[in-house]
Amino acid sequence: MTQRNHWRYMVKHLRAFLAKKLPVIQASKPLRLGDLSLILPRIGGLGGPSTAIVFSRKHLTRFIWPVLIGCTCLLTIACQPDGSSPTPVANCRSVQHAMGETCIPQTPERIVTLTMPALANLIALGIQPVGTATYGAFYGITVQPYLQDKVDGIDWVGSNDQPNLEKLIQLNPDLILGIKKQHEPIYKQLSQIAPTVLFELEDRSQWQQLVLDLGAVLDHTPAAEKLLRTYGKRVSELREQLGEQGLQQEVSIAYVMGGDIYSEATNSFSGSILADVGLRRSPAQERVDPNNDRLIFSQERIDTIDGDVLFVPKSGNQLDQDQDAFMQKPLWQTLKAVQQGRVYRVNLWDWTGLDILAAHEVLDDLFKYLVIEE
Repeated sequence: MTQRNHWRYMVKHLRAFLAKKLPVIQASKPLRLGDLSLILPRIGGLGGPSTAIVFSRKHLTRFIWPVLIGCTCLLTIACQPDGSSPTPVANCRSVQHAMGETCIPQTPERIVTLTMPALANLIALGIQPVGTATYGAFYGITVQPYLQDKVDGIDWVGSNDQPNLEKLIQLNPDLILGIKKQHEPIYKQLSQIAPTVLFELEDRSQWQQLVLDLGAVLDHTPAAEKLLRTYGKRVSELREQLGEQGLQQEVSIAYVMGGDIYSEATNSFSGSILADVGLRRSPAQERVDPNNDRLIFSQERIDTIDGDVLFVPKSGNQLDQDQDAFMQKPLWQTLKAVQQGRVYRVNLWDWTGLDILAAHEVLDDLFKYLVIEE
């Protein structure tokens, strides 16, 4: 059986399988990418035409989504003129990354990012991708405020946890960038579309390494190192302006969502910046979280978020409602930082950004609220 006939055989039987599971798809009709959207409510014979199945995000990410992506890539490859896999990159260079070794174009011209940190770092390096994944609908924003005036001309390819493979294919990328923790389950499917590089980002305090890794992959190491030197210079300037007395103040980061208080550990993005400056943290926050997650306290433990200075990140959308309501409670007034007028609302997306541009936004806030206050 030739390779072309092999793909035709696979598509024929995939169509026949779906026809059994999905009455709306007839085996005699050509199978279209749009038909795949009908799989979710009926696949596996679990329901009739009027039955819908609600999948959790965990199931969608680990099972259903990879299946759909695999089907999409299969059909795309099968419909190529010769039925083969994407043409290997000519005159490529090999790069090491979280998934092994990949040969990428010498100078990629159509980069697509599937993660916000990579998008911001690319822009900081003077490189504009042709496409990017964005935040999901839950977050209430598409991209961070500090990127909104820098993304004109960039196409969206779905959310960072559920990229739209059909849109991605249409952009005809020559390099795809993602994060192993998010995109490992679909790495093989992404690699069928274009050379794909996934970065490690298990520890949010290691955001500077991501800048260097991206620079290395794109052969922009000197530019990446320069970005970090500029950051380091600003950190030193802030430390000098604060002086010994300013560095002794306890700094707290906290915000309310749902019924709990969230804070950033020392091994978080903003926590690592405060550590670089040399600022002290409130005792309950001066610790490393082994799961690299946010610290969570009950509202009754409001003492855990007190300090000489309290930074309260806000999202600018509906996620702020719980925080706004909590700040009206008498319990809020018991905080020393509140009584001394040293509570500052800062941007949540800046303080959780995981990229070099967001780091400068955090430093701007520290200069604004700590140096001027001193």
